[in-house]
Amino acid sequence: MENISIVEWNINQRTSNKSIDVFVSHELTKTKPHIIFVVEYKEDTIFEDTIGMSGYKVYSTGKVQGKNEVLIAIKNDGNFTNIQKNMDNLPSSLDILSIGVCFDNRSICLIGARIQIGVGNAVDYIDRGKQLSELVSYTKLIKNNFDSIIIAGDFNHGQIREEENDDFLYEGYLQEPCSYQKMKKMFKEIECQVYTPEGNNRSVFSWVGKLKDKKNGTYRLYYIKEDHLIMSNNLSKNTINYEWDYVHNQNTYADLGMYDYKSEVSGLPDHAKLVATIYKKNKTE
Repeated sequence: MENISIVEWNINQRTSNKSIDVFVSHELTKTKPHIIFVVEYKEDTIFEDTIGMSGYKVYSTGKVQGKNEVLIAIKNDGNFTNIQKNMDNLPSSLDILSIGVCFDNRSICLIGARIQIGVGNAVDYIDRGKQLSELVSYTKLIKNNFDSIIIAGDFNHGQIREEENDDFLYEGYLQEPCSYQKMKKMFKEIECQVYTPEGNNRSVFSWVGKLKDKKNGTYRLYYIKEDHLIMSNNLSKNTINYEWDYVHNQNTYADLGMYDYKSEVSGLPDHAKLVATIYKKNKTE
């Protein structure tokens, strides 16, 4: 199987009433990836038509009450066939789109996903944990129907602590029900692996958050990795990176850079693009 190139992007349309800026479709398609995953999406006909005219077949969840939408675009070059939405047994708690394709005589399930968030308290993280469990259960179920699985999205597990320690349990932390390590363990149990760009959070991150100090009223920025690629064990990655180049190229972000808090810029992406190339493992790997 030849390499498959992937771009995943949270484009921050959750609270936006604006049309999606034209630069977003350009950023998604400029390198001609095979598969595009878009989360925190809001239905936009012009946006979808623009991606379609760039050489893609475009699929989305459509409007769902109380949820954000998900879009998957598949390069229309003849390599992907038998494309169809998987509607059965989809979990209702999270943002999710599931598409079946055939590529190089192999059936692949593409899943775009985003775990929904609340106010960031203990109850919220318990709910996020339930969404994670439903996603894993769905993946386990649908794996029986496909040769391979590719999942990409924003998993909203909060800050990663002790990233290299897979046994860290987050006891006493809000993230205990929905943590990065727990997610890795749960997917490992169903023969899938989580792939994340490597590096210290201060230099490699997919989102910038902001916390207010209750004592003095000042704000502190923090940097986290929440966008990941998850694949069945018969696939692996050649490359995987977070890319922030779009911030510097767009006048719409004024003086903001990759290290600045961008979520207050309504309707514009505030996450890094997750960019990866993947391949099928040999039997000896």
